[in-house]
Amino acid sequence: MAWNLSLNGWRVDGTHPVEAGTVVTLCIFLPDHHPTVFVDQAIVRWSRGQEFGIEVHSIKADERARLEQFVTALV
Repeated sequence: MAWNLSLNGWRVDGTHPVEAGTVVTLCIFLPDHHPTVFVDQAIVRWSRGQEFGIEVHSIKADERARLEQFVTALV
């Protein structure tokens, strides 16, 4: 589950603990039939058990455009 979603990062409530500094690949399933967004690389910036914050490091332009469209619609 993702919280505080932005174009640069967000908070994640995961199913497993993740250490700060870990590089992850993400597949974000957006609600209401929006297309899935794939993030090539995100860096875990902080971690508290299964809750952690990520910073988007590498994302393809078309994926970023879909994420931007979703975030803009929320605002």
